[in-house]
Amino acid sequence: WIFPLIAAGLLGVGSPTLADTVCECPAPPMPAAALGNADLVFFGQASFLGEAVTDQADSPIEEFTEFSVEGVWKGPAQKRLRIYTRTSEPHCAYAFEAGKRYLVYANRDRKRFSNRFRASACSRTKPADHSLPDLAILGDPEHRFDR
Repeated sequence: WIFPLIAAGLLGVGSPTLADTVCECPAPPMPAAALGNADLVFFGQASFLGEAVTDQADSPIEEFTEFSVEGVWKGPAQKRLRIYTRTSEPHCAYAFEAGKRYLVYANRDRKRFSNRFRASACSRTKPADHSLPDLAILGDPEHRFDR
C-alpha cells in the first residue's frame, strides 16, 4: 500500500501547518501505540474546511475539515469523514489545508454521546509527505476506498 503513495509523488517538500503558537505536548507515541490510543486512524485528502460553531460575535470557536478517505486502520469505515478542532485552543489545533493528503490520528470528542472526532497538534497526525515511516509500521489499512 505504501508503494502507490511513493508512485503518486507524495514525497514532496512540505511540513505540518500548526497555529502560530506552538502547543506544549508530550512526545507523541510510536505509530503502533498511537494506533492503539486513537479512536480513528485514516489516510485521506482534506477536501473542505468549515466552521461548526461560532460565538456571539460570529467568530469561529470550532472548525471542521472534511476528508475523502482512502484507507482506514481504525474507526468507522467511511469514504467521507469530518475531523473537528477547537479554534478557541489555537495553539493546539491542527490546521489542515484543503487539497492536501494526511495520515490522521484522532480521538472521539469527550462529550457524552458525541460522534465527533478531533485531531490536535499533539497527535501523530501529519501530511502525507511525512507519513511513510508510520505507514510502514501500520501496514495495509483494514478498509480501502478508491479515490
